[in-house]
Amino acid sequence: MRSSFLLSKVMLIIAIVSGGMASAAAQQENNKDPERLAQRAQQALQQGDQINAQRLYQNALDLAEGNVCQWCNGVRQGLTVMLANHLFEAMNSHHYSQIRAFTAATLAEPTLQRIGLEMYAGYLAAESHFHGSFDLLSASVLEVNEGVVAAEVYVQSANTQMPYRIELSYTDSFPQKITRIRIRAHTDDSQFKVKPTVTEAMAQLAAYVDFLAANDVFSGSVLIAQGDEVLLRKAVGMASKRFNVPVNLDTRFNLGSMNKMFTSVAILQLVESCKLKLTDKLIDILPLKRQDTLLAQVEIQHLLSHTSGVGALNCPVGDDSVSADKSLCLNSLADIELNFTPGTQYRYSNEGMYILGLVLEQLTGQSYYQVVRDNVFAKAGMNLTESLDLQFPVENAAIGYSFDGLHDQWRNNLFIHDKKGGPAGGGYSTVSDLFRFSRALQQYQLLGKSLTQLAMTPKTEFGAQNYGFGFIVWDRKGKPVVGHNGSFPGVSSQMEMYQDTEYTLIVLSNHSFGADPVLAKARQLLGL
Repeated sequence: MRSSFLLSKVMLIIAIVSGGMASAAAQQENNKDPERLAQRAQQALQQGDQINAQRLYQNALDLAEGNVCQWCNGVRQGLTVMLANHLFEAMNSHHYSQIRAFTAATLAEPTLQRIGLEMYAGYLAAESHFHGSFDLLSASVLEVNEGVVAAEVYVQSANTQMPYRIELSYTDSFPQKITRIRIRAHTDDSQFKVKPTVTEAMAQLAAYVDFLAANDVFSGSVLIAQGDEVLLRKAVGMASKRFNVPVNLDTRFNLGSMNKMFTSVAILQLVESCKLKLTDKLIDILPLKRQDTLLAQVEIQHLLSHTSGVGALNCPVGDDSVSADKSLCLNSLADIELNFTPGTQYRYSNEGMYILGLVLEQLTGQSYYQVVRDNVFAKAGMNLTESLDLQFPVENAAIGYSFDGLHDQWRNNLFIHDKKGGPAGGGYSTVSDLFRFSRALQQYQLLGKSLTQLAMTPKTEFGAQNYGFGFIVWDRKGKPVVGHNGSFPGVSSQMEMYQDTEYTLIVLSNHSFGADPVLAKARQLLGL
């Protein structure tokens, strides 16, 4: 009896061990099957175990190392959807603490070091308030390059009722960390079986602007024109939330980086009058003490096209000049570090445009402000455009607002930007003045035809694929569109000039992100 019992027990143990060994063998075999690993990742995700899901996805990708991988894109698409949903869960919560926790846990360390945890979390919180919520429409992987996955995610924005495209980049290794998030309205005119007439399009756009304003999403001014004919000019929202002052058609808005167009035109006017050459070296114009570095290779054309490589510059803005202390500024410039050899690649640079302001003052003997006032604004009839000094009372100028997620309320931007704009940005203008600028520019009243066209052509020879001399060149349906934008907390401005159809779109907003959906809707309705 006893031996029979022992035999039965041994047999049971052998069966358990054998079953365990078979199970382990099966598990080991499953760990070699990328499709099975991807399925397990999906199961882990459904159970809320994101870390294990990421690890399983990575194990699947590791199996393909050094081989042509037919299924890797699908695995990375799963990762993209997972990270995107994690982002939307945080943003749709509207809780700053949850958004901050997501940012701290999911953003790559170099990104956080460059931008700052609180600043990035604040940006996502502001986007969260602007959109209300995101619903995922689709996701796809674009490329994998140097250990970073570039993906695009399409979503529906609740508050704007528009589709948005999110450029989402993340590290291609476990644990995957997000390196970049860029959210922009997507123009989709495929819904129109019959294209609306221009009159119908403007009526629908006006109604859409009213809808956004009623929901406190958009505050600002809009101007749409074709040739010299203004098709729509509209103002909505509040110039001052504190004092309940409404926006009107002559309200001036902070332009952000749109000032760069004015600075570049003024520089090119000196080129046209033979007082300057595009190939002139910066060290031959400004009295700089140190000239034995890469700085000696910087040319005017590099500064105009953001291909100079100049880094950070310490030059506080003055009251009547671009520099409060020119000697200090020039010393700082002489010691400036360059990020790359001038003329070899593109890197957007506010410092480069600021330096062009110094060049204008050096060559004309006038302040930058006087130069652009006399040679750009006056010639174009821009009577309300100026770099306003916000220390003093200024007439009919909108105050910028961004949503502060930490304090759950709107915050003005008066204490976070310079008291006065300059060569790189921060001037004030109206939609009507900017329309006058666009017409004067395109009718060659500010520059001759050859220099105007040169300014509006991308400087690909220097690595600037979408930037000319002071002008962005967008690709819209395979056709170049020229203009500039401006972005800062409480500043959302953009002008687009369609040279083939002669449409001009101008939107100025004192709400962060405000111009984007209005421009996308205008393009959609006009088929641009």
